[in-house]
Amino acid sequence: MHSFEGQAVVTAEVVGDRIPALASLPSCDRSAGARVLVVGVDGRDVATARGVKEILHQAETHVARHHRNQRHIVIVVQVAHDLDDHAQRSAHRWAGGIHTARQRARGAEVSVVVLLIDPATPRPPCSSGSTS
Repeated sequence: MHSFEGQAVVTAEVVGDRIPALASLPSCDRSAGARVLVVGVDGRDVATARGVKEILHQAETHVARHHRNQRHIVIVVQVAHDLDDHAQRSAHRWAGGIHTARQRARGAEVSVVVLLIDPATPRPPCSSGSTS
């Protein structure tokens, strides 16, 4: 098992919808030293590719408003059920577009990840702070 003792903790700025998947993360809006921007998106009422597109545009607004010097953008979309392949491909293409737009705007490498979390996605075990 890998021990993370002595390694730097990466600070994340958490914005957007307070979805269950991000409930354990503290909201750190406007954290000056944040290296990661995490955007929560509540898509539990979305069932179509068009609906996914609409909520991703909402996430794009959060990215444009909050993204500063972070090198990593993670968009976590909480959905009510497994999305069809078309909706998943739409989210993938959108992430590529955000990646390109942020690189052009900032002139620096930016990684963009979209996580689609559905009820079947296992929750990570709660960390008690030990590295056993």
